[in-house]
Amino acid sequence: MRACDYCGVPATRRPILECQQCKKHFCATCFENKTNPKAFPEMYRRFIMCPECYLKKYGKSGNKLKK
Repeated sequence: MRACDYCGVPATRRPILECQQCKKHFCATCFENKTNPKAFPEMYRRFIMCPECYLKKYGKSGNKLKK
């Protein structure tokens, strides 16, 4: 059974998403706690990714980081 890799909550209690880059499992609550609360809907529209991958790509602001 899948569970959040960050908080350990099982899929029976919360919806669990899978990062499309690193394949980690996470819940929306952990994503919002590690990034910012407004980032979840935007991430869901763009590309499903865990908090770590999201912060690497977009940072806290949600704008794509320049390389």
